[in-house]
Amino acid sequence: IATVSGNTLTAVATGTSVITANQIGNAEFNTASVQQTVTVVNTSVGNFVIFLSNNSILEKVASGTLVGILIVPGLTNASFSTTNSFFRIDGNTLISNSKFDLLNGTRAFSVTISASGTNGSASQNFFIEVIGTADGQTLLPIRYSVGRSQTNYRMITFPYNNQTTAIFASLGNFDKKIWRLFLWNNGAYNEVNTTSALERGRGYFFLTSKDVTLPLNLGGTTKTGSNLFEIRVQSGWNLLGNPYPFAMDWNNVSVNVTGDKPSNVLVYNGSFQRSTTVDIYEGFFVYMPSAGTISVPLQVGLTANAGASQTARVNENPDNWQVYFTLANDQTTYKLAAFGMSEGAKQGYDVEDMPTIPHFINKASIDFPHPEHFMKSFTKDIQPLLKNKIWDFIAEQRGYSADFILSWDRENTQQNELFLLDIKKGKFINMKQQDTYSVNLSEAAHFQIFYGDNTFIESAYTKIAPNIYDVYPNPVQTYMVVPFFTAEEGYSLTLQIFDINGKNVFSTLHHSSTKGNQLLRIENKKSISRGTYFCKMILEKGNIKKEVSQKIVVD
Repeated sequence: IATVSGNTLTAVATGTSVITANQIGNAEFNTASVQQTVTVVNTSVGNFVIFLSNNSILEKVASGTLVGILIVPGLTNASFSTTNSFFRIDGNTLISNSKFDLLNGTRAFSVTISASGTNGSASQNFFIEVIGTADGQTLLPIRYSVGRSQTNYRMITFPYNNQTTAIFASLGNFDKKIWRLFLWNNGAYNEVNTTSALERGRGYFFLTSKDVTLPLNLGGTTKTGSNLFEIRVQSGWNLLGNPYPFAMDWNNVSVNVTGDKPSNVLVYNGSFQRSTTVDIYEGFFVYMPSAGTISVPLQVGLTANAGASQTARVNENPDNWQVYFTLANDQTTYKLAAFGMSEGAKQGYDVEDMPTIPHFINKASIDFPHPEHFMKSFTKDIQPLLKNKIWDFIAEQRGYSADFILSWDRENTQQNELFLLDIKKGKFINMKQQDTYSVNLSEAAHFQIFYGDNTFIESAYTKIAPNIYDVYPNPVQTYMVVPFFTAEEGYSLTLQIFDINGKNVFSTLHHSSTKGNQLLRIENKKSISRGTYFCKMILEKGNIKKEVSQKIVVD
């Protein structure tokens, strides 16, 4: 367990041994031999703790300056190391490097420091925040879009206390033509002006028509790992903000409410996207089933990655499925809506669903009515596993051009049939054979989704009422087409054209021998002169009758 050199004993292993000291006799001293039991124990238990010079877990330093002195009480001959390239160690001094851009979206770092010494070793993690200048002021690297349209809004937040004065001083006097700031509170959007107080942990919708620089007062910011930042939440939707100057992982947030924790949050970059990470200075929407609090831990080194994949959820039950809708035109895109089935899902609200998000300014949306819920509708409606099911939903828009494309992923359904019904137009679309549908949203459009076996689908199909659609082209030149739909064969279509004096100038009767979407083409062989007319169309079979009138112009 030890070696002896001269009068020096060196321990080399643990254990117990007897050390014997011999002395040869001479004229003055007798011969002597003494034994001593020696026990060597292992003191390298690895429970040493590394401290910075002020014993803090979080340091705030300027770029390229001293962070602190590293101390390990009880560890002798300690040497330190770290693999974090943003910091270096000189002896027992930790220094931040200046060779990185402070405005790249990462301002706080997780640094693991290792120490080894004669009698043991230690490893400790520190959260260290690096700021730009000695006076505590730097630029806010917020990603916003300059403009005046709805897609230029961004959800932002301020992760430091006492920001109100500095932010509003930079924005200037309140002017709706230059900048606007909104918060969501108690079920309504409220506009923020220069008399309002900005709160850490709250999100804001921000719009600016000019490029501005928002200064940041870096006083009073981050909590330590044992003292998490807490945000109060309300039942329903909450517009919150990342309270830290680095990306936040929603998976690590503690939710203290009655009910299940949502699996993701919504961020906004011209359109809403689902995400599990929230970037630095970014706000987010999250739905809570009840009032309570959320606690946000320190999480350093994340990269925000908005926009979860919109595919069927991977689940251990292969019968679970969901399909996402996208409603889009050249001005906006909405892709939060979804429907499907899942084992354990409820017909009412559960964590698999998403209630309709608060409408902001002008927005396209898809809503599944749920009058039993206090939000009244869902944008994502997941039902329990059923053999047959009908969903109702409404597609609408506010302030955009009316022509939209509704699309879906047709690969994400199960073995049953899946059809989409445009109730107004009577169009019945096989969603497994077609994945887009053009829809005009000058007014809200009502749809139904039919999921089930062939017998169920056929029964639903035969109940669709007959319908007549707008004549085209209009103005009419050499011909006109009358589109119509019947779920059964044997209907007759009567078409009559009247001039502005009420005189019948043209009539025809068409007997249909098929069913489904049909077209009646009528040639204009100059039998109708140029002018404005009224077209009356009657579709009937037995006691079923559908009558439509339309103004047409003949060139």
